[in-house]
Amino acid sequence: MAVKAILFDLDDTLLDTNMDRFIPKYLDALGYKMKHLMDAKKLIDLVLESTYMMVKNQDPKLTNEQVFYNHFYPRTNFSRTEFQLLIEEFYEIDFPKLKVFTNPIPFAAISIQALYDEGYKIAIATNPLFPAKAIYHRINWAGLSHIKFDLITTYDNSHFCKPNHKYYLEILEKMDLKPDQAVMIGDDYNNDIIPAQSIGIRTFFINSTSEKGKSGSLQDCFDWIKSGFK
Repeated sequence: MAVKAILFDLDDTLLDTNMDRFIPKYLDALGYKMKHLMDAKKLIDLVLESTYMMVKNQDPKLTNEQVFYNHFYPRTNFSRTEFQLLIEEFYEIDFPKLKVFTNPIPFAAISIQALYDEGYKIAIATNPLFPAKAIYHRINWAGLSHIKFDLITTYDNSHFCKPNHKYYLEILEKMDLKPDQAVMIGDDYNNDIIPAQSIGIRTFFINSTSEKGKSGSLQDCFDWIKSGFK
């Protein structure tokens, strides 16, 4: 069956992020923002615990956002209203400052627009651990804000996280696709490649080597797509 949709991971696939560097900076900024509500280290630990709960969740009735806050709020003693106001301000004002720790990947935007113009459905299949505003910021940093994506996974519209294969099943359902009509492209073999392959989605592994099947640079990936996935 012909490929109809291409699913792209975001960080270190379309945006040079280096998550090992970015995440500590993000957590430090978040802890500083909320320091008058809770000790920064305790807050960061609680955020990480609540994130882990999202990753391990198997309940399709709960969004990742609901899972996060169901674990988070009972372990705090501040008002939800106060926290929500601060978190909205954080993602509006403070989070954008983290752009300095990222770099757009050359030709990514032009190539994705070309795929869109050719009729492919395009999804940003980033691990939905963040609110939409944070993900939209990163899409903008990658130079992709002008592209009309068919789906962007966020923690408020997703019920599962990578590496759960149900995350990919949910994408297929939302985009009205069968597994062999989609391609998943990502840089994390355990999160992007294995679970997608397990349900029949073909994949391309963004890597500096040519190991583990279809893999290579992002340019190699676009060449592979142009070749008809051969």
